[in-house]
Amino acid sequence: MDRRSRQGGSATGAWAKVCPRGWAALMGVVVLLTGPLALGAGPDSWAPQSKPCVTGNCRWKAAREEQEAAEQRRAQTREALMKALTPPTRAGEPTSVWLRRVEEVLARAEEARKVSGDRELAARALDATAWAGEERRKIALVGAERAVVLQLLSFSTAPAARILTHETDSVALHCAMEGERCVGVYLVGMSKDHRVLNAPAQAEETVALLAQALGQPVPLPAPPARSGGKAPTSSTWTVGEVPIVARWRNTDLMELRVGEVKP
Repeated sequence: MDRRSRQGGSATGAWAKVCPRGWAALMGVVVLLTGPLALGAGPDSWAPQSKPCVTGNCRWKAAREEQEAAEQRRAQTREALMKALTPPTRAGEPTSVWLRRVEEVLARAEEARKVSGDRELAARALDATAWAGEERRKIALVGAERAVVLQLLSFSTAPAARILTHETDSVALHCAMEGERCVGVYLVGMSKDHRVLNAPAQAEETVALLAQALGQPVPLPAPPARSGGKAPTSSTWTVGEVPIVARWRNTDLMELRVGEVKP
């Protein structure tokens, strides 16, 4: 190699050190011009080449294969959905984990109800919805941790308040939290026109909320007997170990306090 060539090589190396970005750009151009994408370069002979259908038989076969693939995907989706709608068995997991599994079944049932024309799937979704509702009602609010309370009361956010409130059309439920657990539930009418919890318009919602508070169906209390010509203003009883206090105005049930709820 002559001196001019050595000097040229040194100049190139020096330019690469001074302008590394320019050197990288130049090398990219070289690769582009000499690689498989260079001007005039043919397609990669190793890449599979698709042949367009030009005959009726070819197009029919392609359409048939696509239809069969779509039917297979639908069958697999249906099979997975039917399996997801099968009620699971609780295996000793924490209540919060179990409730999430129940909610997953309920969500799959919602998906299944959107599928039209499949009676078997619709029936399975209906059974799964009923099962999930029953399992939810078995979980008592009183004594439950905050995450469970939020799920049962369908909170979209996770408030850190000491009192968690859930409202129906006519009844309000207030859950008192201590140490991140619900220690008691307070039921009261939503408005002046819905104050009486055992009135026909409110009784059904009151019964449902009382059952959720205790994790089991419990009838509304009967009005206490009059004593000495006066109607008692309260009555008490227990369900298991949970105390319940009812507040009365004559025969009207005005309040229900379940668990350790302070007045």
